[in-house]
Amino acid sequence: MHRLLPLLLAACAVDASKDADDTDPGTDTDGPDVDPADADGDGTVTAAEWVAFFEVPGPHDVGFRLTEFTYADPTTDAPRTLRLSLWFPTDATGAQYATFTGPLAPDDVLLDPVAADGTFPLAVFSHGHQGDMDNCAHVMTRMASHGWVVAAPEHTGNTLKDGGGRTTEIYVQRPFDVSATLDHLLQADPLAPQLDGRVYATGHSFGGYTTFLVAGAGWDVDHWDPICQGSSSDPFCSTWSPKLTALMRQGASDDRVLAAATLSGGNWGQLREAGLATVDRPLLQLSGALDGSVTNDGSSDPIWRDLPAGDKVRADLAHGDHQSYTDFAGAGAGIIPGTSRDALEGQRSLRLVEVYLLAFGAKHVLAREGLDPVLDGTLVVDEDVTLSTK
Repeated sequence: MHRLLPLLLAACAVDASKDADDTDPGTDTDGPDVDPADADGDGTVTAAEWVAFFEVPGPHDVGFRLTEFTYADPTTDAPRTLRLSLWFPTDATGAQYATFTGPLAPDDVLLDPVAADGTFPLAVFSHGHQGDMDNCAHVMTRMASHGWVVAAPEHTGNTLKDGGGRTTEIYVQRPFDVSATLDHLLQADPLAPQLDGRVYATGHSFGGYTTFLVAGAGWDVDHWDPICQGSSSDPFCSTWSPKLTALMRQGASDDRVLAAATLSGGNWGQLREAGLATVDRPLLQLSGALDGSVTNDGSSDPIWRDLPAGDKVRADLAHGDHQSYTDFAGAGAGIIPGTSRDALEGQRSLRLVEVYLLAFGAKHVLAREGLDPVLDGTLVVDEDVTLSTK
């Protein structure tokens, strides 16, 4: 992700200004098994009913918790600590709310409540280069309201405060951070007993690249090894070593991930045709025609071209820019890097992102039916979106 203004990426804080009576108790549901109403009573849920269900908050109130964990970094053999943001369904009420940065960030997410009863699927989100684990809080909150636990690890060493440089380690660490997050959540976190084992991976920008890797992509080491053994100044080569080469040849695919979605995912060059050809599970590619950080270097189109056929969907926003997925969607050119004056209005943009993310996850992770017209373009969700499938 492009550099964000330091002031705009302040850490989550506590907002105790709201009264406990401002929030009604959350609906008592069975988590993700709550589907939209069958309006015509014919026993099926239509695609239009799914869209109407996903474009508004779901039946759960949402809680937030900030934690951290440590794992053995395979790139250095040293302990690596990651901060971790968690959004989850809750039935609690309270006076303390989490605050997030960004004009479209939610303001009704409870801080540190008890999770709702039931079991839930898990979505893991990877932030962008120099990004923030909370800058897609609107999208994460919408997913949690529909019965997902959403986890966003902070990629230590690749945040705004770390500067713009990328080392080879950063390229390699990121997907292992995601797998370590799954290990922690499914085995050690207090939410572990409530996770049902179904996993959906998603990420924005450099986090999209990360998501490709956990969904089966690989690094094109045969292409890069002779380049990086030479005198290349490419940051991907900056700390190239036999150890990192061996890890890249091993790959970072995580079989627990059932489906994946990338939001403005780039970095075709590190993966190339050989690496993308091994993506072996359903994948949604969300892209924007005004996204100069990805589109202008050709990454978005070659990625789609090189993904193998089989449950792949591309949703391209004609007026989507690099921030169309974040809490800065529709901010306008010059307000923040990666924005365009011609971008979609922010709430409209996030509505599309959330509908497609939730629809793809519902079909390919939760095994829901009736969603094909949403994902193949038969049902037009918005005229700004072009759907491609293969």
